[in-house]
Amino acid sequence: MGSLAEALQLEGDYALFPEKEMIRLAFEDEGDAQAFAEALLARRTARKGGWAGQWAFTFDDGMEEKIRAALPPSPKRGPRRKAAA
Repeated sequence: MGSLAEALQLEGDYALFPEKEMIRLAFEDEGDAQAFAEALLARRTARKGGWAGQWAFTFDDGMEEKIRAALPPSPKRGPRRKAAA
């Protein structure tokens, strides 16, 4: 998630709250919330703690692959390959 946040060049602070079968995200900047939500197909959730926007998404194998595909190539990881069907 941190790598995706860096790739999206978020402006403000954000926090990740892992929960059973989902990850809840909170953002200081509403524009950051929108960008991250669009990248992850997240849905808006109730606001808590004064954050500008809070979103949740299901984190499964398909979402993990989608996130990996959205990241720029890393010298550590090498080029991305599609998973075998």
